[in-house]
Parts: sequence; C-alpha cells; structure tokens
Amino acid sequence: MRNRGGTRRRANQTSVRTERRSGARLLALAAVTTAALIAASSALASVVTLGPPLTGTFTAQAPDNVGTFANATLQAGATLTSPVTGTIACWHITGATGGPFRLRVLTPDGGKTYTGGGMSAPQTITSTAPQAFVTNLPIKAGQTIGLDDTTPGDKFGVNFTVGSHVMWTGGLASGVTAAAAGPGVGEIGLDAVVLTGNSTVTCGNTTV
Repeated sequence: MRNRGGTRRRANQTSVRTERRSGARLLALAAVTTAALIAASSALASVVTLGPPLTGTFTAQAPDNVGTFANATLQAGATLTSPVTGTIACWHITGATGGPFRLRVLTPDGGKTYTGGGMSAPQTITSTAPQAFVTNLPIKAGQTIGLDDTTPGDKFGVNFTVGSHVMWTGGLASGVTAAAAGPGVGEIGLDAVVLTGNSTVTCGNTTV
C-alpha cells in the first residue's frame, strides 16, 4: 500500500510539473505571437506623398481647355507613382484659382496612355497658397494622380523649372483608356498623401 501511495504522489507531482511547463510555454507563445502581430501592424502602416514638394515657385497657369492633367515627370526625390496600395486621405494644390477641382486616380498603361480611375469630391479654391482637402480615395501600387478642372479659365500652379505634365482635353473619365497630349513643360503643383495600415495624417486642420 505504501508503495502504491508513493507512486500516486510521484505521478501527481509529475503531472503538476508538466502542466506548469505547458502553461509557461503557452504564455511564451502568446507573448511572441502578440509581438509579431504588433510588428506586422507597424510594418504595414505607412504615409507616402505622391507629387512634388509644394515649396517651389509655382506660377498660376490657365490651360487651353477643361480636362484632366497629370505630372509625367517630377523633380529628383519626388514620388510619381504609388509604391503601395492604400487610401488617399489628403490632397493639396497650389497656385490655383477657380474650380471646382477634383483629384483623380490614374493608371499608367505605358507611354502616354492612361486609364481614368476614381475621383474625389469637387473642391473650390479660396487661395493661391497651398490648399488641403480631405478625401477617401483608394489607390493601388503603380497608380498615379491627376487633376480635373471644370471651368474655362481655371488656373493651377506650374513649376516651369522642373518636370513635365500631360493632359486630356475634356477629361479622362473613370474606366476610359486614352493617350494624353503633351508633354508640357513643368510640374503641376499637386500632391496626394497615401495611407496604409493604421497610419494617420494631418490634412489642414483635420487629422485623418
């Protein structure tokens, strides 16, 4: 009987130690998993600005026709096409008058051929200084941005010292593929902020 009792106690002690080890392993695994999820979430969060810095000299320019306009080349260091798939949360324009203007997503199809994509809500300009507008516009990696004007006589800023831009008279509507005219000299004073993950940005006086 004493031997059987000792065997039971040893078995019980072994079971307790095994359960403790299993619990410790589970806790360690949970901690590692949580850390990995946090790291992955942080890695997915990014803020990317498409377009030129709006700190240069941008001269108000009235195009010949109402249409869609897009930068074809930019100054060194500026990002022309989105390197990420995300959401445009904010866009800026400078040197502009008139309007309303809309931001439009464009897909480059090679050469001067593009396909029109989604567009923002129309925005009216109140100053030739940089203007910020909140939006919620999906964009995919490899896509770029353009500007739709709506009224003859609208103007937008162009920096004639760097870059180039292209245009579509009458506009490039969503789903339409067409070759652009141009290029014209200078980069348009237009940018857009792309967010991924849980990143945020201040757009004017609003955090988005």
